[in-house]
Amino acid sequence: MLHIKTDYLSNNKEFIFETNTQVANNYKDNDAELLRNWYEHQDNLNEILLEECAIKVKEIVSTYINEQAQKNKDKINKDLLDEALSIFNSLKQDDWSEFVKLIKWRFASVDSDIEFSSTIESIESLILQLPSPIEISKDNRTIIFGVLYKEVSLKSSEENPENRNLSRENLELLLLALGTEKDKWYAKVYEEWREINEINVFHIGEFFEILDASRYCRWNNSLNLHDGQWINLLSFFIFKISIHKKFQPLAIYEYLWLKYRPDYNHYKEPIGDLLGCEDLVRTYLKDFEAFENAKELEDAHNVLTIAFTAKMADKVNLNHREIIYWFRSLYRTINQRIKTTVNPNEKCHYLEELGTFLLFASQFRQRTIDEVLSPFNEILTIIDQAHLYHAAQLSDRVNKYIKMFISINPERNKEIIQALESFSEKLDVHVQKRDGKYNTAKKQVERGISYLQSNDPSLILKALSYFHNAKDLYHQEETIEGNVLALINIAQLYNSVGMNFAAKYYAMGAAWVSLQTKPKDLLQRNIQTLALTFYADFKQGAWLSAIVDFFYT
Repeated sequence: MLHIKTDYLSNNKEFIFETNTQVANNYKDNDAELLRNWYEHQDNLNEILLEECAIKVKEIVSTYINEQAQKNKDKINKDLLDEALSIFNSLKQDDWSEFVKLIKWRFASVDSDIEFSSTIESIESLILQLPSPIEISKDNRTIIFGVLYKEVSLKSSEENPENRNLSRENLELLLLALGTEKDKWYAKVYEEWREINEINVFHIGEFFEILDASRYCRWNNSLNLHDGQWINLLSFFIFKISIHKKFQPLAIYEYLWLKYRPDYNHYKEPIGDLLGCEDLVRTYLKDFEAFENAKELEDAHNVLTIAFTAKMADKVNLNHREIIYWFRSLYRTINQRIKTTVNPNEKCHYLEELGTFLLFASQFRQRTIDEVLSPFNEILTIIDQAHLYHAAQLSDRVNKYIKMFISINPERNKEIIQALESFSEKLDVHVQKRDGKYNTAKKQVERGISYLQSNDPSLILKALSYFHNAKDLYHQEETIEGNVLALINIAQLYNSVGMNFAAKYYAMGAAWVSLQTKPKDLLQRNIQTLALTFYADFKQGAWLSAIVDFFYT
């Protein structure tokens, strides 16, 4: 039926029958000789052999069709069954001959165990090439094969044909369930939101959950089929629901990135565009002075960058004057903030923004290497005082910049590549120093947890002391999630001993830190921290506060 369906007539098709055995010997009327001749001459069938094969195929298929029609006559709509049989019975001998030409036989003639092992090895090799939402390696490919094989087996055995469908979306969710905690979190969240097409009420927990899921999706190139769902949900926060002015830019930011869909890893041309999003870009970039901190200014820089690249590719209808004006405004604002900022964390971040700006501007306007690297080198002079500046992230970014300049033109960019490599080596010394604090903090948490196993009040207090130590050691940007988790542990411990106000304020502190974090990888912790806040107010009997907490949760 696939062969004769109108939709498939123009397609190049083959129907391949593959086995590890060889053609059987003649036995009674098993037609082994006919099959052997067909196999040996399948690429050049003469008219006599073609006719013999066509007659045999028609006989086999007709017998099967008639048996199935009789067996399912009470299960299938009579009109549909009659129509299918009418089409089948109208087939001419030429149709069967053409069908036979599309059939290919492959007899491997190898031992079944060897063929089975070879097939598994071939499948696992192909699995490594899958465009997967999780990292596939030689270590986990066998597990992935097992999960996918089980799903295919279950689907193929479904009694209802409609339930036998295999979709890319379902297979992606299966793979995500085998990944990291973040992968599993995304699979769970996407499953919850995939059927929801409208949002009527703003809940801060839902808002940040959608933001975080949208960000995970756009960072994962193989999940581009999910874009439409997140774009639709974000559009309600941008266009239809009245929300606080601080929240709308967050929704616009993710919306624009999903619409443009750049390839972060391979530097390929984005698959999307910003056509129709011009007013959103203008709204976002209308006033650089309105961005209150370095993180917000970095986001603005990113939006301006994708607007510029989209303009260069004719994928947005903005004029050059607007873009030049925004770049000048950004440059002035960054320099002004560097002069006035006394916070070393913020100053390092602004210096990084200036260095990145000059680095890429140097591709269009001639600048000396010293001028371009000057902001980066200044970071090294104050980085030891900037505990909340993400030095490891800068190190990763510099490595990506080096890789990008090599891919663009290694000869032309040789000088800038060498300068970035030299800076990277100096920066890595500071990054390694911070890693030591992480290991110490981890041990403090482990000790604290061990003391919690006891009912002795003095040991509970000792656990609290360890959690406070861990909180302080984790108080640097590279390990900020550890800081949030330590605050949550402290809040839970205070809850357990009835110190409800202390529990509430530590939970609120954890919420504040996660909200301030960039990138917003900790947004999913907000629901947990707000739930702890609600629980503390509820236990304390602060009913009105608990109601407000519940609304935001």
